[in-house]
Amino acid sequence: MRKNPVSFQQLVFWDHEQKQGWLICKAGNDTSSPDPAMRLVKLFKLSWDGLRLEDEGQVIYRGRGSEAAKIYRIDGQFYVFLVDNDARDGDRKQVVLRGPRLDGPLERKVVLERGNGATRSCSQGALVQVREGSWWLIEHRISQRPCFCAATRQSAVMSVTLEIPDDVSQAMRVPPPELEARLRLELAAALYAQQVLSLGKTAQLAGLTRFEMNSVLARRGVPMHYSAQELAEDLAYARSC
Repeated sequence: MRKNPVSFQQLVFWDHEQKQGWLICKAGNDTSSPDPAMRLVKLFKLSWDGLRLEDEGQVIYRGRGSEAAKIYRIDGQFYVFLVDNDARDGDRKQVVLRGPRLDGPLERKVVLERGNGATRSCSQGALVQVREGSWWLIEHRISQRPCFCAATRQSAVMSVTLEIPDDVSQAMRVPPPELEARLRLELAAALYAQQVLSLGKTAQLAGLTRFEMNSVLARRGVPMHYSAQELAEDLAYARSC
């Protein structure tokens, strides 16, 4: 294994269907972000015997203090569980990334946070299946004993395939591992500017927090709009706290 002074909290996963090993880890600060708390989560291909890395790895997630990543494969879908800090309220949330491939694209969803079943911020969690078949999240919360939460899966996700000619992708000058995330961000920002999506839905499409999406829009000079839908979302969030 190559030495990397900024890679820690390493976890390995063996995909027995594809005969491929993986290593996921924290990979230091995101130097491209003005937020010093932004962290990188990186994914490496691992040899089947677990003795060597097979590539240079790719960044699959950027978040404030992101850590404790764990990988699962269930019914052909990959799930990455990790915790992330919300800059708006300082709440640590349990985040899940999901997709048919570990190396992307992965959708993001906050599954546990203060106000939707947790009274304290999340610390680390692990998914387990008991003998009778149900799934549970074992969650350790800050200053509190570990607890169990029943877990269910939802599949209401629309997949869109976009074919981009090689000369166009080269002209974009975006590294291939970052292309999908960049396109999602550009689409989300454009739809917000046209007042098609609320800020919350825009952030969800881009895979960012509302605070991060708000910062992106502000840097681009996109005027903010506050719709009735956003008011309803904010009221629902306030009632849950």
